[in-house]
Amino acid sequence: MSSTYLQQLELNKIDRQNTIDRLFNQYKVQPVGTGYIDCIITMPYVGEFIDKLTIKGIAVHAVTWWYHCSSTTTIENNCLLAMGGPKSIYWDGWFSEMMIDLKEFETTNLDELPLKQQSAYIKKLNQEIKTYILAESVQNQYNESCLVPALWLYVPDDWNRL
Repeated sequence: MSSTYLQQLELNKIDRQNTIDRLFNQYKVQPVGTGYIDCIITMPYVGEFIDKLTIKGIAVHAVTWWYHCSSTTTIENNCLLAMGGPKSIYWDGWFSEMMIDLKEFETTNLDELPLKQQSAYIKKLNQEIKTYILAESVQNQYNESCLVPALWLYVPDDWNRL
């Protein structure tokens, strides 16, 4: 029997986590907590970051939305504070979580696929998420100059960043 996607990740847990953490630094991704959900990334880095995750065999399974706020952009661009959030470690200001529903993407099929087919599924899934993020539909409803996505990586729930 073939290993599931999550079992495969567990086989090389430390290497996978180190890879993800290096990508976080390279693309200035800021996770909100200690794990791999709500990983805030600014729009210029989204496409390439998701592509790198795809190459490394890491799936994204959900997206939340945040405002990047600073003392100047909040007033100048009318970026209203939402639910609060962390101070940015890469940029001036802080992040404020928007009251936009979590957008989840289907991963059940990934868990059921044999190892040889997982890569193609991850590529398709991550492309769908990238398209959703970069589409104007979400951005047009809110002030896109402040809006940033946060990715939920599909890794075991008990993984904490190193």
